[in-house]
Amino acid sequence: MKIPVLNGSPRREKSDVMHITRAFLEGTCEPALLAGIRTPTIPEEQYAAIVNAGV
Repeated sequence: MKIPVLNGSPRREKSDVMHITRAFLEGTCEPALLAGIRTPTIPEEQYAAIVNAGV
C-alpha cells in the first residue's frame, strides 16, 4: 500500500508533520490494522443506499 505524504514545513525532517507521519506509518505496518482498514465498516448495499439517497 502506498501512502503519499506532503510536508510543506520548512523544518522538514524535524517538523511536527513528520513526527506524526512516522508514528502513523509505524502503526500501519501492523497486520491487524491493515486488515481493519481494508474491511468495510458497513455492508456495500447499505453504503450504496446512503450514497444514492439524494439522487
